[in-house]
Amino acid sequence: MRILVAGGGTGGHLIPALNIARELRACHPDIDIVFVGTSRGIETELVPREGFRLELLPVVPLSRKPSPSWIAFPFVLFKSIMKVVRLIRREKIDIVVATGGYVAGPAILGSWLSGRPLVLCEQNSYPGLTSRVGSVFAKVVCTGLSGAENFLWRKSRIVETGNPVDIVCTERSREEILQGFKLDPSKKTLLVTGGSQGSQRINSAMLELLAEKAIPEGWSILWQTGRGKHFGVLAEIDSVPENVAIVPFISPMCEAYIASDAVVCRCGALTLSEIACYGVPAVLVPYPFAAGDHQRKNAESFAEAGAGFVIEDAKLDGKRLSEELSKIIDDEKNAKMSENMRSLGRPEATRNIVDIVEKFAGSNK
Repeated sequence: MRILVAGGGTGGHLIPALNIARELRACHPDIDIVFVGTSRGIETELVPREGFRLELLPVVPLSRKPSPSWIAFPFVLFKSIMKVVRLIRREKIDIVVATGGYVAGPAILGSWLSGRPLVLCEQNSYPGLTSRVGSVFAKVVCTGLSGAENFLWRKSRIVETGNPVDIVCTERSREEILQGFKLDPSKKTLLVTGGSQGSQRINSAMLELLAEKAIPEGWSILWQTGRGKHFGVLAEIDSVPENVAIVPFISPMCEAYIASDAVVCRCGALTLSEIACYGVPAVLVPYPFAAGDHQRKNAESFAEAGAGFVIEDAKLDGKRLSEELSKIIDDEKNAKMSENMRSLGRPEATRNIVDIVEKFAGSNK
């Protein structure tokens, strides 16, 4: 089986692609998988590290505002599409798997021109432009969150598989994980994270919460500040309370989810899919500048399911955060929200997508 995978530019598109590729390789050790990406994305580091081949395309994101780059864009896109077509023919590709984003565009059109089946994966409740257009050409569109189907073509080809997340990442127990952060396992744990780079807004609200000594009684806090914001946060704190662990970055992140009873986080599709698999109730703070405001739409779908509460980024401060936390830390409410959150989880998503890829790769023989 020979597969072309298009997913890159950002982690939100690349990580699902890597999870699918790893599962395919585990099921088919002799499989040949080729990624396409760009030199400006994180795929240049992560794809080779995982042992997959990477072919670079000249494609660039299309500016949302009028720009001189619009003049060159059609020519760069055409060049990228033709490179994909040549790659498909040279490598005798059986099927193309795309996970959205601007890198996926040339692969989607290249698969159509080459007569190869396309499996398209869309992570968010509100699909990006590439996925909305690409759904016209796909044999199957695998959606990660409910609501995406409302914006895609060919409804009969849409399957809600869930997002491909890696949920088996540690053998350590909750107690061992918390002890590693010097936190008391007998207390409940609130995870605070703005992602690997951190969120200035979330960090500022947490600093206000600590200054007011408003940490919920009986709770510890595990706070990932983000690599570039860590020392700035520490500079604002005279002394770190003993029930608070402040770290720049957590890896593997699944350990933090295993150890946590609630989370304050941004609302990327993969983050929400991961906390759903672990059943962690959430205070959701959508990033306001996400394309198409998709983080807000993601968050709203989880709030409507009773799995979390939403705070607009502009309205987040220590006082508002404390108010929302009071709703989530009550034992009875926490248990019910955890149940609701877990009901949204799709731990079998990666396997489901791989089954679909195998089916259509076989049909091309």
